[in-house]
Amino acid sequence: MSKKTKFSGLLRRTTGGALAAVIAMASGWAAMPASAAEVLRVGVPTNLTGAAGSIGQDAVDEMNYWAERVNAAGGILGQQVEFVVRDTQGQPANAVRLTKEMVEKDGIKVFLGIVRSSEAIAVSAKLEEWGAIHISSINGSGALTSTEYSPNFFRANTTGPMGARVVAAYLKAADLDSFFAMGEDYSWGRGSVAAFKENIAAIGKEYTGEVFVPSGTTDFSTYITKVRRAGSDGLYVALAGATANTFFEQAAQFRLSDQMQLLTELVNMSALSASPEGTEGLVGGMRYVYSFDTDANNAYVKAFKAKFGKLPNTWHGETEQALQFLQAAIEKAGSTDIEAIKAAMSDLTIDTLKGHLTMRACDNQATNPGIIVQAKTVEGSGFDHPVPVVLSVIPPEQATPACRKSN
Repeated sequence: MSKKTKFSGLLRRTTGGALAAVIAMASGWAAMPASAAEVLRVGVPTNLTGAAGSIGQDAVDEMNYWAERVNAAGGILGQQVEFVVRDTQGQPANAVRLTKEMVEKDGIKVFLGIVRSSEAIAVSAKLEEWGAIHISSINGSGALTSTEYSPNFFRANTTGPMGARVVAAYLKAADLDSFFAMGEDYSWGRGSVAAFKENIAAIGKEYTGEVFVPSGTTDFSTYITKVRRAGSDGLYVALAGATANTFFEQAAQFRLSDQMQLLTELVNMSALSASPEGTEGLVGGMRYVYSFDTDANNAYVKAFKAKFGKLPNTWHGETEQALQFLQAAIEKAGSTDIEAIKAAMSDLTIDTLKGHLTMRACDNQATNPGIIVQAKTVEGSGFDHPVPVVLSVIPPEQATPACRKSN
């Protein structure tokens, strides 16, 4: 029987999360190790389908690219790195079940790639019990490093409230006085909107209201009507993935940007390419931008573009940064023992794509700069859609909130 026939037969007998695992192994993400002593296996319970599926896919692609480079250089402490991928479909119950299975059945204790904050909060509550750690590169709920803090959860990426914080700092000097907000109806979207509301009040500007939309919303007409009736100078948007893309497409149809300035905590290249008209002039925070000028980032972008023929987006860059922290902690510990990695991660300072950053011991949140960009069509950029042009960079010590504070 041919390899193709064997694999096809396996697919016919496999469904759900198990199917994602089969596809992962076929792609080289999760090849079974020859020896546990020779391979460091990292679990990736991520969202590969649905409204946020593109985010999880970008994260997995970056992990695969990172492993290719690290393994070619001899691995970490002589161990090759392999990623075991499972599709959570964006559901917290699935995230907990699949992570638990990888702990108990596969002996995996290091996890990355959880997309939704609701999933991360559910998994984080179990990490100590499982003797496992999760290093975040995506989920942005401020609660994960404040009210829902776990000593086994580490976040390398910028949070939603941090994004709201830097947008508000930028707006302090802007000729805009009133703001409405639209957030995705789960922990990240609500937390980001709450942080924006608090920060707008702190700079003495008017907050006119808010609306929350379900993930995967395909018709924004009633929401946009409500936004327009508010008559505000600006609309703050906390949407991600396909939900964000759909909103910006429909905002263009309603010519919403003619009435108010569109603002967002999370500018992403996928939204700019999906809706060039809807995102033209958009101002907001960007957790990672390919044009951030550091030697490390310039080298990374050059290599990424040579490999894939495109520029890295937010989720590539943030996942790369999380992996940098993981590798540095293991090498500092000289061990893959979880307690040793946790100890090494405490106040670990490394050179990342975004500069010299520290994983704070007090709340396991990495310091990050605040990057404000505006989406503009730039002649000669090589893109047929707006690109993020950096307007300002707020230093990490100002962009990152106080210890155990969401905002």
